[in-house]
Amino acid sequence: MTETSELTEKDTEAEEKPRPSPVPRKWSVRHKRGLAATVVVSLVVVVLLVVAGGALWYVRGTHDHQARDAAITVAAREEVLALLSLSPEGVQGSLDRVLSGSTGGWRQQFAQQADQFTQVVRDGQVRAQATISASGIQNADDNRATVLVSANAVVTNTDSPQGYPAVYRVLLGMEQQDGKWLVSDLQFVA
Repeated sequence: MTETSELTEKDTEAEEKPRPSPVPRKWSVRHKRGLAATVVVSLVVVVLLVVAGGALWYVRGTHDHQARDAAITVAAREEVLALLSLSPEGVQGSLDRVLSGSTGGWRQQFAQQADQFTQVVRDGQVRAQATISASGIQNADDNRATVLVSANAVVTNTDSPQGYPAVYRVLLGMEQQDGKWLVSDLQFVA
């Protein structure tokens, strides 16, 4: 029994001794090239994805700005047409269109003068049909804009029944409220 126990102790001692770590295998040239190719391809794919993402972001931003600018321009042009296209019979409709497209100080000012405006149009038999000759956005962000609109009209009234041409330049301050662009300030400029 002693031999068995001696062997067992020797075996145990042998097992407890640390084994030398295996010698690291050297990479063959073939493996190095394969790893290098994988890294290069991965980097190219990452760069292409970043470039594509940036291009998509730019295109989407440009499209969003173009849609916003179109909405601003349409709202400004409609407000100027509503204000400058007049007739004694349709003055109330013009007032309603101007008020529905306005907000803030401009809306308050125009609403306060609406009765006087109506009286002048009716008493003077004012008729005007305006057309927009040009419009441009001076500056804009997602909530506010400044727009310049140029309009032409032929105006007739009791003092000038033959009519006379009129040219208007209107500077409008615009605000977006509930997804709709409204005029918050309106000034006639020279």
